Amino acid sequence: MMKTSYKVIDRDKYYRKGVFRHFSEDCKCSTSITARIDVTELVESSKKTGTKFYINFLYVLSFISWLSLRIRIKENI
Repeated sequence: MMKTSYKVIDRDKYYRKGVFRHFSEDCKCSTSITARIDVTELVESSKKTGTKFYINFLYVLSFISWLSLRIRIKENI
């Protein structure tokens, strides 16, 4: 497993504040990732409950997105 670390930066004191503001506010840049994930449990759960895998997968993705937003709001990011 890859270990990651994050550093909290004070935006008002950051020496590249203008560049950061430009790319976070003006450009509305985004990031994306491609990753292999094991969906075996989700497939089994979908079969067991008689629901469609695609709908369940969309639910999981939307929940993760909501959770991420909630964490950012809580941490005031």
